[in-house]
Amino acid sequence: MTDNSDKLDFALIRFLLTLVQTQSMQQTANLLNLSQSGASRKLAKASEIFGTELFIRSGFRMIPSAKMNELHPKLEVLLKQHESLFASTNAFKPASMNRIFNIATMDHGILAILGPAIGPLLREAPNIQINFIESKSTSWSQLRHGEVDILAYPYANIPSDCDSLPLYKCDYALIVRHGHPLEKRLQDHGTLTVEDVISYPRISITVNRHTENSDYELSPINALDNQRTAITLPYFLAAPMLLTDTDCTLQMPLVSAQMLSKMLPVSVLPTADMNKTQFEPRLVWHRSQGTDPSHQWLRAMIALHVRDFIKNQSDIVTNKV
Repeated sequence: MTDNSDKLDFALIRFLLTLVQTQSMQQTANLLNLSQSGASRKLAKASEIFGTELFIRSGFRMIPSAKMNELHPKLEVLLKQHESLFASTNAFKPASMNRIFNIATMDHGILAILGPAIGPLLREAPNIQINFIESKSTSWSQLRHGEVDILAYPYANIPSDCDSLPLYKCDYALIVRHGHPLEKRLQDHGTLTVEDVISYPRISITVNRHTENSDYELSPINALDNQRTAITLPYFLAAPMLLTDTDCTLQMPLVSAQMLSKMLPVSVLPTADMNKTQFEPRLVWHRSQGTDPSHQWLRAMIALHVRDFIKNQSDIVTNKV
């Protein structure tokens, strides 16, 4: 044993294993209820204990070093042995849970954020009930009073008594009907210009301000702000139905666009040269629910399955959080 061996505690082991899983300092800090500076201090302490860098920063990602990959299975064994000492016969079991969860989101959020997790949630906990609430009608006070368990949407300026978990980032794309003239334009020229797109009208989604803070923009592809609007709708998922017999275009996050293209006769057109914003959905909850085992399970299941879904879709290009 080295002189530093007595400095390694189980909280630090849990931190390192969580960082290996998330590859994100911010996400790890959120999951473990740490400040960003607290997470940085833990990483520095761990590097000092083992005498080498354990993670390599690559953009927003923290990539485990060769040393961390060597330590990973050993630390997992230590943590499991430690937790077994305090195992309780009353341990949380999703299969025996019987409760209602209220999740506030938009119809689009059900598709792009929560959809991949619903089946696994109901299989692991067949007696739960999930109520979806339109996020237009929610407020932070409802989250504080337990009337809403989770908000699922892009939110900015989250109150200090709430925590959040970013899920992924993706570009916005255009959806058009099969055979739309823009498809041939893209095929002939390899890219679409702003002038190409704005020569056709758009379907706009009229999104009221969600709670007190929302990052969603009416025209998230800023370069297309001047495109003429032919139709406005209050719901995302009704819009693609109206594309099939018109030359309208529709802006949607790439994840949702690709999912809809597998169900409807619509095509997804890239807008990489035009993008100014990205879609970054997140889960938001009040800190009073942070350590509730059922809430922790719910958030973990949603994050796990939506990320797995996106990772397994070869035609969806996203950025890790």
